[in-house]
Amino acid sequence: MCLHYSLIRLVLSIPGDFLQDSEESEPTSLDRGASRHLLRLEHERAHTEQDWDALLERALERSGADSLAIYKTLNDKNPDEHDLQPLKMWRVAVKPGHEEEAAFRIFNKILWAGADRSTITSATGSASRPGWVSIESPSLAEVQAVCADMFNIFPTQIYAIDPEDARRWHREPRLYTPTPQSWIRLRQKPYHGDLAYVRDFDERLWEVSVFVVPRITYQELGQGKRPRSTQPPAALFDEHEARKRWGDDAVERRNQTCAFHQNLFEDGYLCLETKEFFAEEGVPTRTEILRFEACSVIPREFLEKSLQVAAMRCVKLGDRVKVISGELKGALGVIQGMANGEADIELEDVRICATIPLDALSKDLRIGDDVAVISGPHVGLRGWIVWVEAEMLKIYVSKLAKEFDLMSHQVLWSERAHGAEGGRVGVERRTRFAADPLKKYLGRNVLVVNKGTRWKGYQGILKSSLEGDKVQVELHATMKREAIPLKNIKFIMAPKPGVQGVSLSDLPSSATTLPAYLMNSTPVNAPVVPATPLAGPSHTVSSPAWDPSSRTPNLRSNFPYNPWMDHDLLQGKRIKVIFADTKARGTDLGWRNGEYENRQALWVGTSGSDAVLLEGMTRIVVPERYVRPAGPTVKGQHVVAIKEGLISGQEWYILEFKEDYCTVRRREDRGQSKRIRRELETSSLAVIA
Repeated sequence: MCLHYSLIRLVLSIPGDFLQDSEESEPTSLDRGASRHLLRLEHERAHTEQDWDALLERALERSGADSLAIYKTLNDKNPDEHDLQPLKMWRVAVKPGHEEEAAFRIFNKILWAGADRSTITSATGSASRPGWVSIESPSLAEVQAVCADMFNIFPTQIYAIDPEDARRWHREPRLYTPTPQSWIRLRQKPYHGDLAYVRDFDERLWEVSVFVVPRITYQELGQGKRPRSTQPPAALFDEHEARKRWGDDAVERRNQTCAFHQNLFEDGYLCLETKEFFAEEGVPTRTEILRFEACSVIPREFLEKSLQVAAMRCVKLGDRVKVISGELKGALGVIQGMANGEADIELEDVRICATIPLDALSKDLRIGDDVAVISGPHVGLRGWIVWVEAEMLKIYVSKLAKEFDLMSHQVLWSERAHGAEGGRVGVERRTRFAADPLKKYLGRNVLVVNKGTRWKGYQGILKSSLEGDKVQVELHATMKREAIPLKNIKFIMAPKPGVQGVSLSDLPSSATTLPAYLMNSTPVNAPVVPATPLAGPSHTVSSPAWDPSSRTPNLRSNFPYNPWMDHDLLQGKRIKVIFADTKARGTDLGWRNGEYENRQALWVGTSGSDAVLLEGMTRIVVPERYVRPAGPTVKGQHVVAIKEGLISGQEWYILEFKEDYCTVRRREDRGQSKRIRRELETSSLAVIA
């Protein structure tokens, strides 16, 4: 909703029935109903004030002649200096959920103060852009003065909008609208975050009718105990338990539904009408979908499709996936990064990086993958793939010594299947490939030898045996599985203490004896390719501690380019960082096509081997090699020591800045008579927010 002088009457004529909402509900981000409700309340309050109609008429007269009159004063003979200045766009931070109300109050203040003396020409507040209001004015001071002393508006957080982004800023983005036969997540207690099935949606009232698994406790509270505010466990409604706990009159049977405590239950699911839901599509897990199997209203085809989508989205960094929709349909690639529902895929054929939505990806199944059947008549079986053709595949179940023909959406990687059924993987994996002659050697490190293969000198892990005296090896360098002749590999696993080489008892029987060349184990430290002779350890200088200003990675850390991310004392510090080396260079494909190069963000933590950053109000997950800590540049900045040592994690205030050293005092010493001053290396400091 954009408020201009010529559009105020249109805005104030919004029908009241569209603005209905609960007055007790607190507006949240992207809550369009609550935002319009606050606007209606502000509109009604303004109409009760004296002289509002006269004030509005004067405003309409000033803006009705021509849009160019906005840039001129009423007295053309004595134009002010600010009329000659070009208009600029500013974004002002407001409390999320109060965007439209804030824009209205800003214009109300301008009109009462006298619009002919103000340089502000427009204010824009929209629920689809949570937390921000845009204002057009040539003067930043004017914007700060208008926003001062206003509730839920923060005049200290005003930023200029780039002219190239002005058109995008005024373009109204599409808000998520629930549709029947879809999934959403609720945000009302006690179902906050729960998955719900959409039966119907009333766009006029912005109200959705859903099925949700109820949360009811049938246990009686002990004497003198207060009811707890925690969520009861999610379970289907039990009519027998309800009658036993509250009596026969508490439950009323109505054909297929039950009325209980002014709520309706069908097939054990709660029928709920609510406006409290998250404005985004719910992404269900397999476990959540299976909870709705007993609901007769939900079509079976929809549940099957939801299970397929859930299986497609079970991807992680490094997975090999297939594009199943869009312009790149059928392409194969490897996931290099994931953020905001999209994945950066390195395509294999063209060797380029593309950003593709997660719902357009599916994990590519290959021969030798250990899978579990998740749907169909053979659900629960586990085996490994022996044949793949398009969407059809054949798995071998060693427990039954049989092969089964299945569709690709009916199986899931075995590790994923365990996690879906029992949470985190907590059960030991059973022995795989019982009929495989190399079953005792699966998982060992091997070295590819001989000149008959293009992979000579590569190291990998033995995954399984294939037909034609070949084995499947996952190469460390490419993270791909390749079929390599059995005679072209050697084991390089280190021998056990007291055992020389591979013992005869570990080898297969005579019927499946390995060739003699597999008996020659190569030590782990044997070089793959003869290297250039180097000086011995006694003639080399030991490497010093890692320098934060150095671009050389520290391979001893989990975060080679930023070892400070491992430090426990730095957890929770909001450290400013800079995106670096995100553009493609040589074999490095970069990240996000380099569009974030040299931009700043806040480091708020780690996720796996990636850095979690906050840019504005957007949370980004970035490979840590594209992030560098932002060092101090001027005095007066607050910094933290990130170099390993006794002062690591301590916060300081810069009193004097130099390129090599900075004079600092402890941040908490402000106002104290005795201040401890120190000189610290500039390269060991990082700016904090």
